[in-house]
Amino acid sequence: MYAYGMLGLLLSIQISNQWQRFFIGSAYYFNASSKDDPSYYNMGDALPGLTPSAYSLISGPVFNTSFAIMVLFTGSFADTYSRKNLLVMASIIWSISSLGMAFCEVFWQVSFCRLILGAFEAFTAPCAYSLITDFFPAERRTYANSIYALGISVGAAIS
Repeated sequence: MYAYGMLGLLLSIQISNQWQRFFIGSAYYFNASSKDDPSYYNMGDALPGLTPSAYSLISGPVFNTSFAIMVLFTGSFADTYSRKNLLVMASIIWSISSLGMAFCEVFWQVSFCRLILGAFEAFTAPCAYSLITDFFPAERRTYANSIYALGISVGAAIS
């Protein structure tokens, strides 16, 4: 039963991971249709200099480059250190990074937060798949991996 509790927690982490990865698109393209000042709600209007080109940088290369570089090393970290502790630490740091984006006032601050987000979200898969291997017997791993992978679609959908 402990294994399924761990799987539920890993699914929650994966949903959070994907949601925080993709929510920048929702924030950038959001349109407020109320009497309120629309620039208050629209990231593209609220940040000076956040042009479509700048948005494409922070939604793509800034995040993906840090993610791609870190993922080369996170498997080794997951094999060397406590996977649970790495996952908790990474989740906290990437969540702080996402929260930090709400307070950004200029492009470079958003870029820095996205860089940190990408670097620490890279810890998720190596730690999670190793934990699934640790807690599930071979005949149940496919089921466990599929439940965990469901978090990708759910997280993207709620962003």
